[in-house]
Amino acid sequence: MKDKFSAYNEVTIEHYIIGYLYLERMLSMSHQDLTEYNWEILISVTMLATVKYWDDHSLYTKEFAPFFGGLTIDVVLNIERTFFNDISFNLLVKCSEFAETYFRLRKWM
Repeated sequence: MKDKFSAYNEVTIEHYIIGYLYLERMLSMSHQDLTEYNWEILISVTMLATVKYWDDHSLYTKEFAPFFGGLTIDVVLNIERTFFNDISFNLLVKCSEFAETYFRLRKWM
């Protein structure tokens, strides 16, 4: 997954940590599970949200459509809309939350 996104927009380790936080938040709030059938779409939409929200320049969803395996832009927009609804548009990540997640993930390496 990392090569797929880092080749696009100079995605940093911080993007991946925030994306992981968004994924946890979405799974918890929507009572969904990460499965072999949905993991790639869910990770793609969390990275889309992360890059669009946290980067200093504007990006369009259509630029990310290739990461969704050939889905049309309308389908990708619907996935994005559903994701934002699932997390109640809560894109805020506190510094303490980021640091805690960073050190938790670091233990896995």
